[in-house]
Amino acid sequence: MTVRFLIDDVEVEAFQGEWLLDAARRAGFD
Repeated sequence: MTVRFLIDDVEVEAFQGEWLLDAARRAGFD
């Protein structure tokens, strides 16, 4: 799954674990 935020794709991939889960929770995706 590719999720794109307002940052570089490299940074997204680097934090594709906990960071994405945390960001998803903050965005309202449980």
